[in-house]
Amino acid sequence: SELWKYDGNTGIAFMVQDIKPGYIGSFPSNLTVLGNDLFFSASDGTNGEELWKYDGNTGTVSMVQDINPGSGWSNPRAFFVFGDDLFFVANDGTNGYELWKYDGITGTASMIHDINPGSGDSDPGGFKAFGNDFFFVADDGTNGYELWKYDGNTGTVSMVQDIYSGSGSSAPAGFTVLGNSLFFVATELTYGQELWKYDGNTGSVSLVQDIYSGAWSSSPSNLTVLGNNLFFSADYGPYGRELWKYSDGSATSVENATPNNELNTTVYPNPVSNQLTIEFANPGEMQTVTILSIDGKVVFKENFKDKSVINIDTDKWSKGIYTLTYKNNHTSRSVKLIKQ
Repeated sequence: SELWKYDGNTGIAFMVQDIKPGYIGSFPSNLTVLGNDLFFSASDGTNGEELWKYDGNTGTVSMVQDINPGSGWSNPRAFFVFGDDLFFVANDGTNGYELWKYDGITGTASMIHDINPGSGDSDPGGFKAFGNDFFFVADDGTNGYELWKYDGNTGTVSMVQDIYSGSGSSAPAGFTVLGNSLFFVATELTYGQELWKYDGNTGSVSLVQDIYSGAWSSSPSNLTVLGNNLFFSADYGPYGRELWKYSDGSATSVENATPNNELNTTVYPNPVSNQLTIEFANPGEMQTVTILSIDGKVVFKENFKDKSVINIDTDKWSKGIYTLTYKNNHTSRSVKLIKQ
């Protein structure tokens, strides 16, 4: 396996270079474009797997640097372009797998910082650009896998916050930018795996919402921005995984925050803190609202007529999952509520 090229002008494919002569191959991987050049990792059979470059101007291939000197393998991986530079993870044979940078101006590669001192691996990954910086996950050998930041102005790295205090790992993942905030999923001892946020204005990290109350995990996934909203999938208890939306500082279940066209009623907010509001589009009909706790106890039940809006005091309810059932003269429907 070697590096090949398809020429769009001639329609011909040909091998660029036999990097490792013979039939075994250099096995190029992690192909990444920076400027006019193509970077990749490959082994020439003498220097182990190292950082290589295809020069887009000259059409030649060369090893950028023998990071792990001699026959040792530095195994460059996780290539990430930021500004004029190429960042990647490599092992120089002394410091373990750490964060490295190829400087697009000087043409040299160097280790940014020995995050896990000595021969230990910090194993950085999950790189995400945000403003003038980029964020990633790394293990410094003391605090586990936590949120780290590369400062684009100073060229330094630092741990943003030890979310899972001590040696445990919060293992941030799913980095997604919305406005001035960087959202991600992380694990903490008290809340389990939930949605977190880095505020680009204050530089602070905070839990967005404990969707599955307590140490249980809602395990948000598939974070996706649409307009000014962040949509994601989350599990909020025995009712399983549903579509959720973050908007205006809070997260709500999309199913339970939208109007029920069949019954012409709207229930909000969900999750609820102190007061639940129910709006009826057909107040002339008799309406029955029943709310049960997760263990089946009735916490609220009332009949309504000629009311378009009712407010229910939930301040003294215990945190957890509830079921609201709404009935009129024709049909009924249940929705899930979360008291936070």
